[in-house]
Amino acid sequence: MILLATLTGCSESSPSMPGPSNAASQPTTDVRGDSTINAILAKLLRDHGLDAMRRDGWILVDNRPSICGAIVREMQPSSNVTSIQIDVYLRVDPDRILMESFGGIGLTKDEAITDGIQNFVANSFHVLLSAFYRDGDDDQVETEQWDINGQSRRVTVGNMGVRGTVPNPDEPPTAWFKALESHIKASSLPPGTHWVRCYYSQMQNQPTALEVLLDNGDWGAVRSEMLQVNWPQGEDFYSVRVFLVVQDSEG
Repeated sequence: MILLATLTGCSESSPSMPGPSNAASQPTTDVRGDSTINAILAKLLRDHGLDAMRRDGWILVDNRPSICGAIVREMQPSSNVTSIQIDVYLRVDPDRILMESFGGIGLTKDEAITDGIQNFVANSFHVLLSAFYRDGDDDQVETEQWDINGQSRRVTVGNMGVRGTVPNPDEPPTAWFKALESHIKASSLPPGTHWVRCYYSQMQNQPTALEVLLDNGDWGAVRSEMLQVNWPQGEDFYSVRVFLVVQDSEG
């Protein structure tokens, strides 16, 4: 069962918000967090029982991956609206950095930061917490065993984030996740840790964005398959996204 997280405010792909693209993100070879977002991330980790220490633009946790975050884009599409893009980076291993991007919007920059962090917490924070810091101990995610490429893998699935107005509130748009799950299970995903984000938005009965990322990059084969999904249509804007982490099963 996938959990829903309905977020208020405008969506990431509305005219006032940064879209799901990572075009403005820092190169992962030279990543540093900023003091504002790192302070928030450190507090989140401490609030969940972890000893987090800030050093050289990163947040260090004993015997766990380091993490950091930064505002990488700021826009003011109108005189009373500020929108930002926040990137969060987690060092999976010395050569690979997981990146998740979130939009935030508000009347001020502080409000936009609060909105972006709420988006992050609702969609991805608990996935990272469960997969990398607390070994599956989190009631905000689903931890399942999937057979992928002939191997049993542990998969940590986050809440399905919904923004905007869905066509039928009594039937939230969740059926598409089964298609995504099927395509992941049928893929030739190699051993090791991997992460997947799927994002879809629409307005006036037409898709405005579809993104499927594997390990930060476009997963074109699965994105092409997801184009064939019968996504719910409506006049009003809505978006859905889900984030998950695939890891080797122990034993």
